[in-house]
Amino acid sequence: MVPEQTFVESLAQHVITRLAARGLTLAGAESLTGGKLADSLVTVPGASHVFLGAVVSYSESAKVAALGVSPDSLRSFTAVSAQVAEEMARGAAALFGADIAVATTGEAGPASATGQPVGTVYWAVLRAGKPPLISHDVFPGTRSDIRLASVAAALESVLRLVP
Repeated sequence: MVPEQTFVESLAQHVITRLAARGLTLAGAESLTGGKLADSLVTVPGASHVFLGAVVSYSESAKVAALGVSPDSLRSFTAVSAQVAEEMARGAAALFGADIAVATTGEAGPASATGQPVGTVYWAVLRAGKPPLISHDVFPGTRSDIRLASVAAALESVLRLVP
């Protein structure tokens, strides 16, 4: 089921409110979501107190150059993997000096670049001193549906990591 845009907006509001209440900062690293995650956050008033920034690293070379993703990980696991999602999040946390980092990578379609089914998405959320939260799913629908579902899943994971 594809989430409604209003649901994503509500999740983003909760993320910003919760992180602000706890004095925590957030950074992002996006591939398939192409900035939608960052956009959902910056539409919330007060986001500038919490959200430090994001990198849209759509290509493998951008993942390596901007976020420090290992070329070996890309070769061994592909860009659409738990390993790469975690490395993207670690790179964003380091780049921005954030308390928490969230990353998304996946296959939005219409064709697969890695051989995985269209709709396959991995996301990772890291918080200093806590084990990483790394998840994946195969979301149905159009390219836009998959991207929106990915943003919702990533935001929900941030909320799970910061109760």
